[in-house]
Amino acid sequence: MTVYRKQDWMVNVPLYVCSKIQLQLKEQNMEFPLSITATINTNEGDIYHSLELRGPLTFIIGPNGSGKTHLLKGLKNSFSQHTNKKVRFLSAGRLGHLEKYRSISGDALSDLISPDDARHGDKSYSKNRHEIESIDGDLHTLDRRPDIFIKVKSRLQILFKRNIEIIWDSGYLKVFFQN
Repeated sequence: MTVYRKQDWMVNVPLYVCSKIQLQLKEQNMEFPLSITATINTNEGDIYHSLELRGPLTFIIGPNGSGKTHLLKGLKNSFSQHTNKKVRFLSAGRLGHLEKYRSISGDALSDLISPDDARHGDKSYSKNRHEIESIDGDLHTLDRRPDIFIKVKSRLQILFKRNIEIIWDSGYLKVFFQN
C-alpha cells in the first residue's frame, strides 16, 4: 500500500514569471499561495490531500511508485474547479509518435519521418480529446479550435522557425512540421 506524505514528495519553488502570465492566473482566481485539495483514487477508496501551492511552479519529487502521478491526476480535477476550464494532464512520453523526433532538426528531421508517424488517432479521439494523456488529445483540440491553432502556429514560427499543418487523411489526423 502506498503511503502519501506531503513532505516526501512536494517541493515549492518560487518563480518570477512575466506579468502577462501573472495577470492570466489572477483572472482565473489562481493567486498564490493557493490552497487546493487533491482527490487520489485508490483501490481502498479515495484519499484527500490538502496542499498549499506557494507559486506557479511546483516540483513533485519522489521514488518510483510513491504516488506522484496519482497526485497529479487528483490535482487535475481540483484545478478545473478553480478555473472553470478544462485542465490537461500530460503524462511522461506525452509526445506519442513525435517523441523520438524532438531533438532532431533540419534536414535530418524530414529524412526520418515516415507518413505513418504523422498519424494521431481517428475521429473517435476527438470526442474524448480531454481524457487522452498525450499530445494526441491536444492535436485534436487544435484541429477543432482554429483560434488556439493560430496562436500555436504563430508561436512555433517565431520561436522555432517551424510551421505546423494539421490535416485529415484516410480518417486519421496527421500533423506535419516544416522548417
